[in-house]
Amino acid sequence: MHSESLKLLITFPTISDAIALEKYCHLHNIPGRLIPTPRKYSSGCGHAWCTELDYREDIIQLMDKYQIDYDGIYEYI
Repeated sequence: MHSESLKLLITFPTISDAIALEKYCHLHNIPGRLIPTPRKYSSGCGHAWCTELDYREDIIQLMDKYQIDYDGIYEYI
């Protein structure tokens, strides 16, 4: 497994949480996109935020600041 192929995946209980993170990531110039949640991960809304691993701490801070709920944070290929 090569670390450069790993991505950060964040799953959410609701689509409004997913959309909120998308909004605030764009406002704070954090790249990423919403994707359908891969089957091996659980997600209440069926969508996940996908980005580079380097943004993990920035995204956690955004979710805390804007009170965005999430189901899980994963590293995946």
